[in-house]
Amino acid sequence: MLAANSAIEEADRRGCEAGLDRNLDGRISARSNLGKEIRRITEQNEAVLYMHKDRFNHYRELPRARWTSFAEVFSREHACFVGLVAWAIMASVLAVMVLVASPEDATMPLYGSGLVAALVAGAAWSIDRELAKQRARNITPFPPLVTIENAHAY
Repeated sequence: MLAANSAIEEADRRGCEAGLDRNLDGRISARSNLGKEIRRITEQNEAVLYMHKDRFNHYRELPRARWTSFAEVFSREHACFVGLVAWAIMASVLAVMVLVASPEDATMPLYGSGLVAALVAGAAWSIDRELAKQRARNITPFPPLVTIENAHAY
């Protein structure tokens, strides 16, 4: 694709240097022999570009899509771990506090402490999920769009 793109640019440059006229659609006029040759080169290479356009558009967004998928999985996994730890710590602390305060009938307050622990774990999960997305950017930066010039890097 890079060769086809550079061939089109080179043909266009040759036409401009030769002072060839342009049609209303922007193409070089085919009234002269050089114009006909440039049009032939341009049309052949545009056909090559068009043939590979769908594949190139797929690969253009692929690194960004994979990075977004990685960041999503990383943030969910990390947030679930933090939420689980927050729930375990909060539930343990509240259960001990309830049992120490009223050891006779601690069934109902234990359900309440479990609910409070779940709310704290949910808050910890949401906060850490956003923080983990930033950590994902620190682990690996967000990739640029793939272009013809940087396609060899991928």
